Amino acid sequence: MTRIPSLRAQRAALVEACLPAPSSRLPGLSTLDLSGFWQRFDDAAPAHLRAGMMAATVAFAALAPVSLRRATRLEQLAPEEWERLFHVASRLPLFDDLIMLTKVVACLAYFDDDDVQDAVREEVTS
Repeated sequence: MTRIPSLRAQRAALVEACLPAPSSRLPGLSTLDLSGFWQRFDDAAPAHLRAGMMAATVAFAALAPVSLRRATRLEQLAPEEWERLFHVASRLPLFDDLIMLTKVVACLAYFDDDDVQDAVREEVTS
């Protein structure tokens, strides 16, 4: 997937939409620099996880124009459009699994960030 810039941007948008800011003290995933995470993911994640993430990206990219009734790319969706897209997808066969896979990757990306790890440690110990 790293060789296809448009899929890379859509994959990032999909993952970021799955994990909004968890609290006022923790940053949202969309505010983090995930370039290092994605490079490690592409280089070292198991092939089935990379393939699953690619399948999720392609499936959501195909579903978005149909469910939103307009031509669009995932990285252009507003938060309310993401909510609508996830709602539609959750009622379709196999999309629940793709949503779960995307949430797992989102959590891996989020907790890969050193500042997030520090903030969580601080919140847990205070």
